[in-house]
Amino acid sequence: MPAAAQPSVISQPESQDGVALTVYNQNFAVVREVRPITLANGINRVRFEGVAAQSDPTSISLKSLTAPNSLVVREQNYQYDLIGTNSVLDAAVGQPLRLIRRLDDGQTVTESGVLLSVPGQGRIVQLDDGRVLVNPEGTIELASLPTGLLSRPSLLWLLNAGRAGEHRAEVSYMTEGLGWKADYVAVVSEDETEVDVTGWVTLNNQSGATYRDARLQLMAGDVRRVQEPMRREMMFDMMEVQAARAAPAFEEEAFFEYHLYTLDGTTTLAERETKQMNLLSASEVGVRRRLIFDGSGTYFPSYSTRRPGAGGATNEMSAAIVLEMENSEENRMGMPLPKGKVRVYKADRTGARQFVGEDLIDHTPRNELVRL
Repeated sequence: MPAAAQPSVISQPESQDGVALTVYNQNFAVVREVRPITLANGINRVRFEGVAAQSDPTSISLKSLTAPNSLVVREQNYQYDLIGTNSVLDAAVGQPLRLIRRLDDGQTVTESGVLLSVPGQGRIVQLDDGRVLVNPEGTIELASLPTGLLSRPSLLWLLNAGRAGEHRAEVSYMTEGLGWKADYVAVVSEDETEVDVTGWVTLNNQSGATYRDARLQLMAGDVRRVQEPMRREMMFDMMEVQAARAAPAFEEEAFFEYHLYTLDGTTTLAERETKQMNLLSASEVGVRRRLIFDGSGTYFPSYSTRRPGAGGATNEMSAAIVLEMENSEENRMGMPLPKGKVRVYKADRTGARQFVGEDLIDHTPRNELVRL
């Protein structure tokens, strides 16, 4: 049966049966979403609304959890021409319209005509009496919404279903614009032998979609991704929060050569939202304060310890203040630490915490030395 003879099946995100996110600290994520879809036997045209605006169409996978291997994707289209002022007027070029505008004397007039050009080239309207208005002010009224525009990004599938009825369909894809980073707060004790460490995850969602009640996992590590070669000409254009004593919100496990952190429960990550969540909380961690002089620059390869002195005829070389702690269970830690920024504080004699410095740490396994 021709595809045009089949009614379109519209799947909206409000009908989802579950969503899961695996977010990488390289500003991308894998989205897995389950929705019920009722299909007829044979060819079906399905519109799957509400995918992320920054999704990669080449990474999309569809399968039926109800009847595996019963769905075959014959054709797939990613549609992202969303309804907006410019997109509506772009699609309305050549169509009749009514222009409602206010004249200088305060009188309101309504005139009929045709839109001749797109907004990017200047709005030009030719009235029925032959007059041409360039960038006229006023309200443009169309008889109907132009076809082909969507309220949210969608996938349009031509599916061949080997089983009629309702399917629990799982759709997975990769999207850009969704990432996370780790930030740490370390508070040094008065005698500088212990430190309280709090770790926070900051998630930033700029992917163009909202994920409600999502099962969240964070992948820590530098995952290799193939980059498309750029043309040569393009290459040149181009809070501190008080530590809670509750259990960590994430459970960690080794995964391939990386570390996977799974959230206990679910969370909602809204579009254009930045969310902070507790990663770890460790108190009374043993720490060593060391004063290290490195004249060769090999101990601290990321920066030079050489600094000019106050006198014009001398060259002074400074030592570095270093805090070292073992990332081990015996030392009240023992969780692989994602790379991130560590801000260090210490209380003064009045009890007020003062900022004393910050450093960046790389991904640090268990039982490794953390050096700030």
